Amino acid sequence: QFEEIRENIKTLNLSNQVFLIGKINSNLKQKFLESSDVFVMPSYKVNNSIEGFGISYIEAAAHRMPSIAGLDGGVTDAVVDAKTGWCVDPINQEQLCNVLKEAINNKKQRQKFGFHAEKKFLQDFLGEKVFRKFMDTISI
Repeated sequence: QFEEIRENIKTLNLSNQVFLIGKINSNLKQKFLESSDVFVMPSYKVNNSIEGFGISYIEAAAHRMPSIAGLDGGVTDAVVDAKTGWCVDPINQEQLCNVLKEAINNKKQRQKFGFHAEKKFLQDFLGEKVFRKFMDTISI
């Protein structure tokens, strides 16, 4: 699959715009989070697999970055469609393509969703609040 992606990048003449970085350390991750406009990870369900909560979306939100996410599992707890980002069916290539175009070309929308993503992060996912929710849950 990796080689297929690399070949597609080459075929589409995107070698100067698309880079396959691979595994990164926390310093490089921080730099990417600080310099990116949108986080794209439209995960999908394969057989009985299920996407967990999706901490990556929350990390993006903490940097005022909207996300493009899938529809399955706990993703929709982290990304609110049409408010903090876009939730799409990643198998639907036309829908995914349209959302990517909107995210790339509509800076105002990205900024609005990014603002709401950061607000949701601060209200719902900051460490102390999550810890309290966890303690409330296990105390029942």
